[in-house]
Amino acid sequence: MRLKGIYTGFSGDMSTGVTFGVKLPTGDSGYAGFDADTEIGSGSTDLLLGLFHRGALDEDADFVWYAQASYDQPILHKPGYRPGAEVDAALGAYYNSWYLGPETKLAPVLQMVVSHRTQDEGAAADPANTGYDRALIAPGIEFDTGAWKLYGDVEFPLYQSVRCDQLVAPEQYKLIVSYAL
Repeated sequence: MRLKGIYTGFSGDMSTGVTFGVKLPTGDSGYAGFDADTEIGSGSTDLLLGLFHRGALDEDADFVWYAQASYDQPILHKPGYRPGAEVDAALGAYYNSWYLGPETKLAPVLQMVVSHRTQDEGAAADPANTGYDRALIAPGIEFDTGAWKLYGDVEFPLYQSVRCDQLVAPEQYKLIVSYAL
């Protein structure tokens, strides 16, 4: 579980902001016979920090660009195992003016995502088989209708470098459903 806050008051249009929060150790991290890095949960509490900015590419703001970066640093962890820290960054653009009705909008999105994860540490870790660098291209779409928002994308690797024997997906699928009060 991630608990996050957002502050967007750096500019009048709220286009620049920071995110902050914690990841709680909610997933199972003690299943016998599995490496700590392949458990459902890491058993760690992590500090989450990020920043973002967005802006218009044209005068009418039909096309919008954005950049964001986030940092995930484990701060409390199980004895003998500390997961690696991770930095993720994205640069993307979307078309903001495809209206299907008065409160319904469809927005095609294209983004580039880069990630760096350090190796795990500790006696229960397998540092030789953890950590990675990657660059992904992710076409997607956002459907927005009133308070409901649906977002989905597929992330395809452009570059991947993993340490030793790790399973890597040929593509990754993301689906986010949200409701704003």
